[in-house]
Amino acid sequence: MIAVAQTGSTTGGDFDDERSCREAIAAGDTGAWNNLGNLLARQTGREDEAEAAYREAITAGDTRAWYGLGILLSKQPGREDEAEAAYREAITAGDTRAWCGLGWLLSKQSGREREAEAAYREAITAGDSHARNNLGNLLADQPGREDEAPSRSGPTTTACTHPSATFRPPSSRL
Repeated sequence: MIAVAQTGSTTGGDFDDERSCREAIAAGDTGAWNNLGNLLARQTGREDEAEAAYREAITAGDTRAWYGLGILLSKQPGREDEAEAAYREAITAGDTRAWCGLGWLLSKQSGREREAEAAYREAITAGDSHARNNLGNLLADQPGREDEAPSRSGPTTTACTHPSATFRPPSSRL
């Protein structure tokens, strides 16, 4: 087994810093590609590098990277179709977190509210507590459906796409 940074692991655990990730990759830990993508995705201006790291992880067989790639692409205007495809790949690979990310992505696209609702409901079924809040926001914004909104828990800025992402509700609820 390869030893890496204190909190790292050879199965793709958390890494303390970029150097640790790169050392693990150089030592043959292909799971570290996903961790590097996560680390780079949190740094402004390094989106291209993060995308490349996620794609390396996917090529190496780490299906967890589809979720991170979906998050990254969903933050880039004009890349919604790619983000949706990445979320759907993550879902196919069994990553239930991607249901909420997909719902969030679809909720930002006019005319896709029903699809967003369905994705949020899948996320809720999978146990995602943030999805209930986001579904509540989605339904509350649809005239005539306000009463269908499940009771929301937590702050209205909670997002389920990624710990570093935030869902900004419409200004009418600020």
